[in-house]
Amino acid sequence: MPLYRNQALYGLACIAIATADNAAELKDGFTLLQRWEEPGAETVNYIENPKMMAVALGKQIDVLELEPEIHYVATKEEGELARLKQQEIEELKKSIRKLEHQISIFEAIDQEIQEKRKPL
Repeated sequence: MPLYRNQALYGLACIAIATADNAAELKDGFTLLQRWEEPGAETVNYIENPKMMAVALGKQIDVLELEPEIHYVATKEEGELARLKQQEIEELKKSIRKLEHQISIFEAIDQEIQEKRKPL
């Protein structure tokens, strides 16, 4: 029956997420959860309990924090700060290129002066 299949998928997803030892196993649990479908209006009561998922995710907070592929959604202020920092980095890179160019010019001038000082 679809109702029991759905309940089993939800339970398996919670167990898979709660017992995951690494990010790959955690992703497998999320894949199971994606296959779960919220029951339609014809089902008055269903036993999938959102608290089970909260407990499962709470147990895996360390895996979530260590996984570099799982990103949080940045707030508008964080996005703006990141954009400003990136702008600052680009300006500093331009300054470095300009200074490197100036150094190469000074080195060329110094070499000319050194050559003129050499006795013939």
